[in-house]
Amino acid sequence: ISFPAPIMYFNFNNIRLLEDSITPVKPAIWFKDSIFKTLNINFDWQENKLYYFSLSDSAFTDIYKRKNSKIEGSFTMMQNAEFGNLSIKIITKDTLTPYIIHLIGSDNRIIEESAGIKLPHTAEYTFLTPSAYKLKVIEDKNSNGKWDTGNYLKKIQPEKIYFYPLPIDLRANWELVLEFNLDK
Repeated sequence: ISFPAPIMYFNFNNIRLLEDSITPVKPAIWFKDSIFKTLNINFDWQENKLYYFSLSDSAFTDIYKRKNSKIEGSFTMMQNAEFGNLSIKIITKDTLTPYIIHLIGSDNRIIEESAGIKLPHTAEYTFLTPSAYKLKVIEDKNSNGKWDTGNYLKKIQPEKIYFYPLPIDLRANWELVLEFNLDK
């Protein structure tokens, strides 16, 4: 679950998950990021099972004091064979500089972000929807977890950005293994 602004107050007890609309389940719930904008709900999801999800009114309050409305819905887990897995080994001669890695979807939204990564590193992405993906690697010279434009007056160059040269076409039931050498 993604929120437009950082969450200040929350109560995970207001999240209810049922399997087959009857059996309550207890998923692991945590914020993926330090600013509390992305919530992960992890459970041993079963293929072709129906799940019912409900979120009570005012379970989350953001830094602007806005509260969520009640949300209810159901979904069925797809079969594992309907997803693809991607493994990309990223290498470079510079093993001291931290990097930021973005897996980008066909709609140019960041699917997954990893920061503070020292290379060589193998980025593993599992259970991806079949689609065309892009990979962006950002040199994070100052270790602040974001790309910096540099400073003309201080003669500091912008941090380098590397894009995997081709679209990564991932299909259902594929295990795709690639290598990305930043020095080439």
